[in-house]
Amino acid sequence: MDRGPHLQMSTTPLWVPLVVALIGVIGTAGGTIGGMLIQQRASRQREHAQWLREDEARTFEHRREAYVELYRRLRTLSSRIQELDENQPFPFEDWRDEIFEHFPDIAVYGTDKIVTLADLALDLVLTWARAQSEGKQSGELEWRARKAVHGLLEAIREELGVPKGGTLDLDNLPGLGDYG
Repeated sequence: MDRGPHLQMSTTPLWVPLVVALIGVIGTAGGTIGGMLIQQRASRQREHAQWLREDEARTFEHRREAYVELYRRLRTLSSRIQELDENQPFPFEDWRDEIFEHFPDIAVYGTDKIVTLADLALDLVLTWARAQSEGKQSGELEWRARKAVHGLLEAIREELGVPKGGTLDLDNLPGLGDYG
């Protein structure tokens, strides 16, 4: 029986479809494994980014707490100074130690700018306290100390991203005289 040239059966060896099927299985497995590896890498990157955001938020919170506590202690010290009477014993070491007890937090979480301003403010406040306890009423020292504490507050607010409400001209505040 002659089937003609277009109806002739061709025989493909059995190994050819098996190789094609094997290539398909290997390709599928490779694609699946590759997709999993890409997904794992993306997941690790997301987790790392999440961890960085959480760490940044934790550090910010520690910084905020340290700054607020420092400012609170400086304000308390300023109030104590105003209450000092002449010839009243001046507990310099106690007051200094109270504030210095908190300085490691500032050194760890604060920026160099805040650490420098905090040192300056503390030095001026303690100098004012010593003068006050010795009966040397010094408006100049008080003014410089208050200006340093206010400058520290402004820098803290700036670093913490607190919006400015308005500017305060420390040189022209009523009741403090002209010490600027």
